[in-house]
Amino acid sequence: MGRMSRTKGAVAERELVGILKDHGWRRASRTSDGRRQEARGDFAHGPEGVHLEAKRCENARPWTWWEQATRDAAGTGLEVAVTFRRSRSPWLVLVELADILPLWRERETALVPRDNDVRERVAEALRRADADMRGATVGVPLELASAPERARWLAMADAAIEGVA
Repeated sequence: MGRMSRTKGAVAERELVGILKDHGWRRASRTSDGRRQEARGDFAHGPEGVHLEAKRCENARPWTWWEQATRDAAGTGLEVAVTFRRSRSPWLVLVELADILPLWRERETALVPRDNDVRERVAEALRRADADMRGATVGVPLELASAPERARWLAMADAAIEGVA
């Protein structure tokens, strides 16, 4: 590998260290200390459990990069991620689909409450608003209310939710 290519790679790694630090990995650093990179990736103190490689190249060679990274990470139990970009382009990441799907599921379930949770919260909010308007106290929580009262408030919550949707 030529000097310009090594310099370009080092600049890319420093850029990614800055991005990692900006996203909470405050101790992130390059691992290029002259030792072999196998089983270490290009970064230390980055995302836990990830063998992270950086590539800065105008012509993408994802299969070559993937094979190198998986070979380097073999036997470590780490997930493999190859970050790459060309000039004037955003950083992209190459990961196995099986590694990213759980993250997407986690994000989706964290952002969207289960339907029943929404119904319960809306019903409780309606119940409290009704009590406030009458100057009364709510009394027992909705989950401890009688079955007919609970059904009535959940039906009102369903109507309110339907009206918003």
